[in-house]
Amino acid sequence: MGEKIINFVGVKNFVTLVWGHPKGLRVVEVGVNTFQFVIPSEKDRQRIYMGGPWIIDSQILVVKPWFAGFEEEGADFNIAPLWIQVWNLPVHWISKEVGRKIASVFHETKEVIIPQGGGKEDRHIKLLVMADISQPLMRGTTVRMEGKVKWLSFKYERGPDFCYTCGRIGHSERTCSASTLGRKGQQDNQFGPWLRAGGGKMLTQEERRGRQQANISPKK
Repeated sequence: MGEKIINFVGVKNFVTLVWGHPKGLRVVEVGVNTFQFVIPSEKDRQRIYMGGPWIIDSQILVVKPWFAGFEEEGADFNIAPLWIQVWNLPVHWISKEVGRKIASVFHETKEVIIPQGGGKEDRHIKLLVMADISQPLMRGTTVRMEGKVKWLSFKYERGPDFCYTCGRIGHSERTCSASTLGRKGQQDNQFGPWLRAGGGKMLTQEERRGRQQANISPKK
């Protein structure tokens, strides 16, 4: 999902590497930025489908089980996994129960993780959710707990590039079709790199795997 055109060879090399060389993998290009992945092993198919998000060249690769007529159902690819960090939580709110309540604003909750470190940088909740990426990224949400209402801010981890003008995944500010009216003042502060965990550009799955392999390679 994105404005960049990813070629067949790039996709094939990417999925072969990050999906762990699944046996019998066959890649078929069926349209612009649309591919069919034939994977004989049910175990591999489930592992890949349940994994992700898969990021290729800073764009999200949305993986869905094959179904007849998918060409007419483009909206089916709007629901994709995203890792989200939830910040501004009181210490006594950091629990899986609270995490599930926060995650209810998304399409589906897949995982809730409580970081185990003891420093203040670990005082957040991590959520793996299925979100509608055709909509602007959520900057946060309000939660009512124990009679109090609090704003909780989101940061996106391992995510694709998104537009700093409209907040949508799949294109940049340069090609954004959003109206230029109202872009000054408060509008300038709605979306930006501060929505990324770490505040910088996300690494692709391939780049992260390369770094991991470099980190675990034996020393001579």
